[in-house]
Amino acid sequence: GIARAYDQMGKIYRFSNTEKALELLFSSLRISEDMGDLQEAASTCAAIGNVLYERGRTDEAATYFEKGLKISEQIGDVIGIAQFCNNIGVKYALEWKWPHAIEYFHQTLSISRKINDRMGMAFSYSNFGHAYSRMGVWEKAFECYFAGLKLSEELSDKRKTAFLYYKIGSAFLGMGSFQEAVQWIEKSLEIRERIGDTLGMAHCYEGMGKAYGELGEYGEALQFLEKALEIHEREKGAWMVAGVKVSSAQIHVNSKDFEKAVKLAEEAIGPLEEAKDIELLTQAHQMAAEAYLGLRNSEKAMHHAEACLQYACSMNSPKFEGRARRIVGAVLLNAGEYGRAEDELRLSMRLLKKHVYELAKTYIQFA
Repeated sequence: GIARAYDQMGKIYRFSNTEKALELLFSSLRISEDMGDLQEAASTCAAIGNVLYERGRTDEAATYFEKGLKISEQIGDVIGIAQFCNNIGVKYALEWKWPHAIEYFHQTLSISRKINDRMGMAFSYSNFGHAYSRMGVWEKAFECYFAGLKLSEELSDKRKTAFLYYKIGSAFLGMGSFQEAVQWIEKSLEIRERIGDTLGMAHCYEGMGKAYGELGEYGEALQFLEKALEIHEREKGAWMVAGVKVSSAQIHVNSKDFEKAVKLAEEAIGPLEEAKDIELLTQAHQMAAEAYLGLRNSEKAMHHAEACLQYACSMNSPKFEGRARRIVGAVLLNAGEYGRAEDELRLSMRLLKKHVYELAKTYIQFA
């Protein structure tokens, strides 16, 4: 009926015009609820939640995911239950609440296996890969990503295959294997350009920008990041725009354009707080602290360094805490507080050595 037509049109606009997509999907939900069509209402809740999540409105997204989960449980829709558990798990992962995230991912995988939903299994594996990647458990991350990739390729799902190519590239980026990251992200970009996945293309442009930035090719890096920024600004995705600004700020810090880096990092913080993206908040404050340190503004550098450390400590990650303590130590050193600076830098070194040891184990595994 009319509700389904609105729903289908909204899903079509999801990757090209999110404002239009939400308008159509909200209309679909109102009609399906008025008519008592719970199956359609649950489907539309999932679509609304996905669009809101992609725009950084994660609390609103979670509201629709939880609403859809209740409807799916009410009507006994097992596939729907699995999908909503997956989506709620992704929201917890964003907030670095790993026990909650993994609990929901396990529910999804268990249901998908029970009903032989191979696409559901592919989604579960990719989300487990994301969780392990963020925690720095690289061996498990790659194991999960490649399991999901095998299923998506067998199912000839181009969108999911492209997504997993991108995630594998992002994992190599996190490990410091920048050439491998470029190769995998390029494979993803090729598919996404072919199928017209605009938001996916923006993610790939950002990933390429990060990789080329790490390789020291700053001009090419900024060109890719500008492409990503243009798409996200057009789609009014404040969270995604903020993420690109953090990536760009890092390039400007590395190239010693500290004024530009400060502007970009500070502009990103508000939207990231709204989205509750702990990892990107840590990075934004780190970039701002390093830039202010370059500008010889110790007071503002310390403000951002302490915020960076606060977020990093909540992540239980030796990499992020080590980086945060290193920047705190650098600010203290610049302020002449040598004793405290030495303590922070020694602790930073121990944490980063632990991170490198974990990376080394993964390199040996994949050698």
